[in-house]
Amino acid sequence: MTINNVLQEAMRDFKLDEREVEWSAMAFGLWLAPHNKWESADGRQLNFDLLARRLMRGDQRFGVCIGTHRVYSLMLLWRLNDEQRVDGKSIFLSDNIRDEIYAHLESVRESLKVCQFPDGHWPSNWSEGATALSEPIADLEYRQVIATGHHLEWLAIAPKELHPPHAQIVKAAKWVIKNTTSTPDDVIAGRYTFYSHVGNALALWRKTHPAEFWKEWRKTHPYVKPISKPAAGGTLPPAPAAVPPAP
Repeated sequence: MTINNVLQEAMRDFKLDEREVEWSAMAFGLWLAPHNKWESADGRQLNFDLLARRLMRGDQRFGVCIGTHRVYSLMLLWRLNDEQRVDGKSIFLSDNIRDEIYAHLESVRESLKVCQFPDGHWPSNWSEGATALSEPIADLEYRQVIATGHHLEWLAIAPKELHPPHAQIVKAAKWVIKNTTSTPDDVIAGRYTFYSHVGNALALWRKTHPAEFWKEWRKTHPYVKPISKPAAGGTLPPAPAAVPPAP
């Protein structure tokens, strides 16, 4: 068996209205581009225009990890398309869908510009824009980690034109670094999938990937830090079922 076997099976089984289309969009984009058409097992003709429209459909808060994976997947598709244009023309996405994605990401940027809290984090209801800041909700800290880490992640692969002011990005990075380094190891273990996006985001901003960064870091930091004592209560906080775990 090969990765291609897995990909072919995923393409056959894919349903446009499946719950977590974000992962399929990323996998198909990274493995298939610039090819942009395929057929599912039920005979439906599929392409990346349909995938992109599915990701933009509905309220921005919908989707995995309070809507942030939709944003990353759209940014990924836009970047793949932009890097593979021929004579200025799209061969991966149609030009009108490319423009729709860009406009959608501009709206996300505008929300981030007006909903950041003074300490630097973005809230889980970031899609509400300025309302999220003026009428704050009882936001759980791990959901702030999800929002802040995931937004830093897609911004790391976005063109500067889609960035909020750089000072806001720095402020968000400082908040998420402080949160991560001050959180007990067992708590991070219980929320590992969320914190993994923090690590990936910071690695991407350094123009590298987590595994590569870790290998280089270990060359000069051979000491392995022991697992810290459990937080008060001694048990791992369970991840709520309402938030699907990220990979």
